[in-house]
This record gives sequence, structure tokens and C-alpha cells, in this order.
Amino acid sequence: MMLAPVPAANARTAAQPTNKCAALADTTKAILADQRESNERIQFEWERTQLAMRELELVEESKWKAEELMEETKRREAERKHEMAMLEKRLEYELHMKQLLSGTAPQTSSPWDSFSLTQSSTDPFSGIPNLDEYK
Repeated sequence: MMLAPVPAANARTAAQPTNKCAALADTTKAILADQRESNERIQFEWERTQLAMRELELVEESKWKAEELMEETKRREAERKHEMAMLEKRLEYELHMKQLLSGTAPQTSSPWDSFSLTQSSTDPFSGIPNLDEYK
């Protein structure tokens, strides 16, 4: 049995599916390349967003730490002022006591100057000054 040669019209028709497959394969490759590029862009934007969010977190954390340090500084400053005031009062007291012991204390007009624990009166409250007068 002998095969007859394929006419030219049939040869063209037989080649068309191969061309369609090649065109479909090329289109598929192009779509996949576009999709890969799109995915890379999305990944890049996601990473950029993550970095921006981390930077924002760091800024917020720094702000919080700065506020905490400011509060600590204010607290320490208040403590220092209080300690200085207490030291000043203590030094004034010690100076006054030294002056009293040496007899060189300045005369003051304190309401308690006239108070004496050894007062010889029948009224136990007679030596206590009337503090209402000094208001």
C-alpha cells in the first residue's frame, strides 16, 4: 500500500496547530513574566511598608523613652531642690544652735521666745504665747 502525497492545503492546515501552540506558549510566558514582575513589585512594596512601620515604631519608642527621661529628670530635680532646702534649713539650725551655745545668737521676736518650761505660775498655760496675735 502506497501512501499518497499530502496536498499543500493540508500541509498548511497541519502546521497551523503548531503555530497556535507556539503563540499560546509565548502568550503564557509573557503573562507569567508579567505576573512575576507584579509579584516582585508587590513584595518590594510590602517590604518597604514593613520598614516604614518599623521606623515609625522606633520613633514612637524613642519618643516614649525621651518622655520617660524627662519625667525622671524632673523628679530628680525636685528631689535635689528638696534636699538643698532641707540642707539649708539644717545649716541654719546648726548655725543658730552654735550661736546660742556661744551666746552670740541674734535677738529674734519669735512667739516662742517668752515660753519657758520652768515657769513658776499656778496657771500651766500662762507662759504659752497667744499665737492668734501673730496671724
